[in-house]
Formats: sequence, C-alpha cells, structure tokens
Amino acid sequence: MFTRVLSLYNKKFSMVALLVAGNCATNRRIATLMELPLVGCASHRYNLAVNRYLAAYEPELAAVNSLMVQLRHVNNAAELAKYTDLKPIKRNVTRWWSTFEMMRRYKNIRDLIRQVDAVEEFIPTGATHKNLLELLEELKKLDSLCTRLQGESVSMSDVRVLFDQVADDNRDMASHLRPCAKIVHCPVFTVVLLKIENNFKLTATEARSVQRFVVDPPASSGKGKERSSSDNANEILGGGKQVRASGAASATYNDLAKVLPLTSNTVERLFSQCKFILTLQRSCMLSANFEM
Repeated sequence: MFTRVLSLYNKKFSMVALLVAGNCATNRRIATLMELPLVGCASHRYNLAVNRYLAAYEPELAAVNSLMVQLRHVNNAAELAKYTDLKPIKRNVTRWWSTFEMMRRYKNIRDLIRQVDAVEEFIPTGATHKNLLELLEELKKLDSLCTRLQGESVSMSDVRVLFDQVADDNRDMASHLRPCAKIVHCPVFTVVLLKIENNFKLTATEARSVQRFVVDPPASSGKGKERSSSDNANEILGGGKQVRASGAASATYNDLAKVLPLTSNTVERLFSQCKFILTLQRSCMLSANFEM
C-alpha cells in the first residue's frame, strides 16, 4: 500500500530515508516491517507524558468534569448565562489540552457557578479546590513547552534539553521522555542524529546506523568558519556554555539528518484540512488530483 501511494507521485521506496510519526504501536510496527528508522513525533510523546502526569489528579479532574457536565444541562446553562457569557467546557480524555482549557474555564467562572443552586453540591471545595489551582499553574508551564515543540525553529537539541528538564522535575513523565524510553522505536538512531546535529564524533556502530545519510564532503574554500553572532545568545538561553565535542564527525552527512522535522504536526494539520475539503461530494476524486 505504501509503495502504491508513492507510485502515484512518481516516487520510489528507495527515496524514503526515515519515518516521522507518532510513537503508537502501529507506527512502530510499520517502521519495523519497512526496515526504516522511526523518529517519534515529539509532540505525541510529550502528550503521552502529560497524560501520565495527570493520572495522579484524576479524582479532582473527574469532579470538575462532572461539574461542567451539570452546567451544560439546559436549565443550569440558562441560569449561568445570566451572570456570564462564558460556557462550561468538558474535557476530552484523549487530549490533555482540553483538560487545560476546562481548568482555566473552571477558575474563571467558579465564583459565578455558586449562583446556580442546582450544582452547588458539585463545586469542589477545600483541599480539592487548592489542588486544582496548583495543577492549573503546572499545566500553564507544560502548555508553554507544548507550544514550543510545535515551532518550526525548534531543533532536536532543544527537544532533548526540554525533555530532560521536564523529566527531572516530574518523575512520572520520565518514562516517556528519557532518550532510552520504551516508547522510542530507535533509541540509537535518535541519539546519533543528536550527535550529528552537534558535530560529535560517532562510534562505528552509530556510524552504521546512519550510513544512508553519508554524502561526499563539499570542496573546501580554505576559509575558517566564523563564529555566529547569535552563538552567545544561544548559550545564554541554554543556561550555560555548550558542551564541546571531543572530535568532529569523520563523515559528511546529508542536511536532512540535521534539519528533519521532529513532529508530525504539519502532516496532521494537512489531513485535517483535507478532511473538511474532501467531503462525500468529492469522494470520487483521485488522490493524485487533490490539491490544497
């Protein structure tokens, strides 16, 4: 099937160097059958880690969700609408960001909810409410990292620094964010790409894993590489001096090994757009003729 899709666009299987997709079991199995390395989507991996972190707060989150469900009932919604235009938001258990939105909405309308007598018994109080407010502050921090991961300029080194910091701060998330986590399909390949990006020397085993990326070295111009004016800013933002490699890589690698996409967000957005455009009225349209 994969080969057939490639043929529609005059592409060959030999042109495929790697896969970038979510870390689900299906994608890992496909990568194994195709004998291709899978670079797991950083956003997908991060979302799974956040869901694991939220599991410890499930009783409190379930209470807020029950409150939101009650507020969405017709009579209660009409009563709440007398005091605010903000609508109650339920969470989607498969999308942690919806939990974040639900929590923000809960904080914004909590005082007004007390005006709705029918839901008074569902309003969290005491220690539960305090825990929810603390969780909301943590979710704000986690959301900022999630947004950063979706940026086009983020590098593999940036992702590794962010993941390591989050794993150190939240042990529950470490099982998904560590370099050798079970969810990672090709941990050695991922580490090698990180070394190539930072011009670290590879071992013989590591070099074999990226043999397909080796290219002929460019002709030397005889001029030394000047230090970029942004290096100092990067070091400051990184919180310290960058680690220097013990030796330069002995081979030259394709630029793809340094700039490959770390998330499948762009493709997923494309599929979402196609879903709205390729409706039942256009179901007979061939994929080769579909344009965005």
